Amino acid sequence: MHRMMALAALCFLLLQGFWASAADVVPPEDKAKQEEFKKGIRNPEKVQRQNALGLLDNATHSSWWQLVAVAIGAETDKDLRIDAFTRLSKMPARDSRLAALLGSLFQQVKSNEKDEMEIRLGYARAMANSQFKAPLGDVLTEFIATRLRYPDLRLPVDPTGDNASAEARERAAENLRKKRAEFEDFLKAFNEAVPGSDIDTPTKNAPTNLKKEWLTLRAKVAAGDKKLLDKMLAEDKEKAKAEKEKK
Repeated sequence: MHRMMALAALCFLLLQGFWASAADVVPPEDKAKQEEFKKGIRNPEKVQRQNALGLLDNATHSSWWQLVAVAIGAETDKDLRIDAFTRLSKMPARDSRLAALLGSLFQQVKSNEKDEMEIRLGYARAMANSQFKAPLGDVLTEFIATRLRYPDLRLPVDPTGDNASAEARERAAENLRKKRAEFEDFLKAFNEAVPGSDIDTPTKNAPTNLKKEWLTLRAKVAAGDKKLLDKMLAEDKEKAKAEKEKK
C-alpha cells in the first residue's frame, strides 16, 4: 500500500514539474550520496532509515527533493516522516516550487491515519523554514478553516447528579479541550510560517476570521515571495555574467 502511495506521489509531483530541469546537472558528490540514501531509506530497520536521513545534512541541490518526497510517501513511522519533511523544508530554493511541494505533502496526509494530526502539526511547524510562503499559507488556511474548530467549553448542567452522566460530561469536556489545544497549536504554526499574520487569540470565530484575514494578507505575502524571487534571479544573472567574463 505504501509503495503504491509513494508511486502516486511521484507521478503527481512529476506532473507538477517539481523536479530539477534536465539542464540542472547533479554534482558527483550528490550522486554518490543519493545512491547511499536510496539504499538506506528502503531498509526495514528504522535506525538505518534514520541514518539515511542524516545524509540530507547540508544537501542543497534540488535533485534531492524527489528522493525525499517519495521517501516520505513510503515511510510508515510518523517520527521519520516528520523528520524527513523538516529536513526537506530547510533545503534552499530558488523559486516557490519547494514550498508548493511541501504544501502538496501536507495535503497528502490521509484523514483516516492514526497519527494524522500529529503528522500534520509536525509538517506545519516545519513550514516556517520555507523561504517562499504563499503556497503554504493557502494550504494551512484551507485546512484550519475547514477541518478545525475552537469550541466553547460550556456544557449543560446535569440536574440529577448522576455519576455516569458526570463522567460522560467530563469526557465531553476533555474532547473539547483537546480540540481547542489542537487549534491553538495549528494557529501558532500558521503564524510562524506566514509573515504578517496577527490572529494570536483563538476564539469561536477564529477559523472564519483566519480565512478572511488570509484573503487580505495573501497579496502582501505573494509580493514578498516575488521580491525574493526577483532578487534571486538578479543574483543568478550577475553570477552568470561574471562566469562568462572569466572565459
